[in-house]
Amino acid sequence: MPGWHWKAAQAASRVGAGSAGHYPAPPRASTPSTCVACYVRTNAELAEWSGETLNWAFGSAYHFVLEHGRLFAPRDLPYGIDHGDEGFCYTNASDVALRHRGLLYVEGFATVDVGGGLPIAHGWCVNPDGAVADPTWPDGTGLAFFGVPIADRGLWPHPVHGGGILQEPRYLLPLLRQGLTGGAVAELGRVPAAAGGRSGAR
Repeated sequence: MPGWHWKAAQAASRVGAGSAGHYPAPPRASTPSTCVACYVRTNAELAEWSGETLNWAFGSAYHFVLEHGRLFAPRDLPYGIDHGDEGFCYTNASDVALRHRGLLYVEGFATVDVGGGLPIAHGWCVNPDGAVADPTWPDGTGLAFFGVPIADRGLWPHPVHGGGILQEPRYLLPLLRQGLTGGAVAELGRVPAAAGGRSGAR
């Protein structure tokens, strides 16, 4: 499934007071990193209204990201890695991570400089130092990245026709029901204080 095009955020911000599709407007925050963390926290709290996932490991994709997510600072795409087609961030990131030793696939949310800082669902890569390598968006588009660095390659999307693991029900629902096994998440990036603690798990 194609990812949400970052340019659509620009149009949405001009039409819908900073909202984009089914995403609510981001909370006001002092920095892009704080903004994206607060956005995920707010949506996790909204998801608490549903009792359908009461006995699951996680109540929503937002809870999953709150529990396992890390903040990553933006970087320009390293030399030797080409940008892929825009709108296919999950397959682009998985493909690049598989072809370049040392890179890991990350999925979560990233903030773009639109509408006062708009977080949208996104996939990217990180190196062993936790530096972002985003093979989809033009350099300088992403202001802050908050996502789960997946160490288990078996969980990565297919590099050609796979959708995001937090977007496609066939990937997402097993994660929400069962959680992750030990070692599936890499210890990279930093835990955001604005996320309000690791309260995503049930």
